[in-house]
Amino acid sequence: MTALVEPLATPSLPNLTYSMCASSKAIAEAKEQVLIPLIAGASLVPFGIGRVVDLQLKGWTCIHA
Repeated sequence: MTALVEPLATPSLPNLTYSMCASSKAIAEAKEQVLIPLIAGASLVPFGIGRVVDLQLKGWTCIHA
């Protein structure tokens, strides 16, 4: 487990879920010539921005830091 994955693998919030943008994943994999695995429990969505918009339409709020 890498230093980046370890904190994500044990979420401190029980209802927290992770999604990864399939488009960005494909671009990064092609550029880096390496497969990028999903962390356990994460889902792959076609486009990250589409997922954000979908959640906002359902009443969720996006906080960008």
